[in-house]
Amino acid sequence: MKKTMKRTQVWWVAIGMIITLLAGCSGSGNPPPGITGSMASSAAVTIAPLATPSNITGSGSQSKIGLSWSASAGAAGYRVYRDGIFINFVTTASFLDVGLNASTTYCYSVSAVDAAGNESPLSAPVCITTLALLDATAPTILSTSPASQAMDVQTDPLLISAVFSEPMNMLSVINPASFTIGGVAGTTHYEPLSNTVIFIPLAALSSGTTYTATIRGNVADAFGNLMGVDHIWSFTTTTAPLVTLPTVISTGPADNGTNVPVDAVITAVFSEPMDPLTIMNPPQFTISPGVQGLVSYDIASRTAIFTPSAPLAPATTYTGTISNNVQDLAGHRMTANHTWSFTTAP
Repeated sequence: MKKTMKRTQVWWVAIGMIITLLAGCSGSGNPPPGITGSMASSAAVTIAPLATPSNITGSGSQSKIGLSWSASAGAAGYRVYRDGIFINFVTTASFLDVGLNASTTYCYSVSAVDAAGNESPLSAPVCITTLALLDATAPTILSTSPASQAMDVQTDPLLISAVFSEPMNMLSVINPASFTIGGVAGTTHYEPLSNTVIFIPLAALSSGTTYTATIRGNVADAFGNLMGVDHIWSFTTTTAPLVTLPTVISTGPADNGTNVPVDAVITAVFSEPMDPLTIMNPPQFTISPGVQGLVSYDIASRTAIFTPSAPLAPATTYTGTISNNVQDLAGHRMTANHTWSFTTAP
């Protein structure tokens, strides 16, 4: 009986010592005596904080934005925030956001999350703007001049034009095959500010004649949408054409201009389309005294251009002359020469 009580006391003493050792270990943060090496390391584990995702980049379409970033060590996944609001959890270092509005800016931040649910600080926001909606509407022609079935159309001067419903691809509309007037030679010009294509005949149209104008369906708008069908209309010229004589309506430099650069190009703008050959061959545009140069004519702007072969002399007064031999498309001449003067800079 005494031996049994003695054994019981020994066991209680042993248990008390173990409890004391464990309490001392937990209070000091050190492993119990006798625990060393890898056993001690296992008893005191330190978890490194998660790194914030970095190098976030992205790009967008009209309704989607794709994001990617550098992976964070130890991350089990990532939380994606749009404009400060959590929107998704992903296990890869990328995310595709869909169902967005066009032409809208969205700002994204990303945090890393480990297997225990610990979350890193948010990354700095990256803002991306979705693209504008593409135009998928085919262009149409709103109006023409002359109007369809127009009668008694004057031919001096006469420009045939059409106004589109939207901006057009200039190369497609000025193609010689895109805008034709039956049997009439001419050039085509496009005015982007008014979405207008203009056909300029190289000679006056005949009186009392019906002409058919065609703009082909393969002309395209600025987004590449084809018109799709030909636009065709007709008009009939007058049997009693009025005579309109051409004039020079402006010059560059202006009359009595001063401090004109010595490398200036001299120009004159006419009131109506002119026959280029009557201006250039032989040249009917001269600058005196004694300036040699090249004469050209821009059909679209109705402008005669004199480009000197060498710089003008400084502080010198020059006189520009447009001869009345120049003719409009109907063969009408100006009533007199047009002259003006200007002085170059010192």
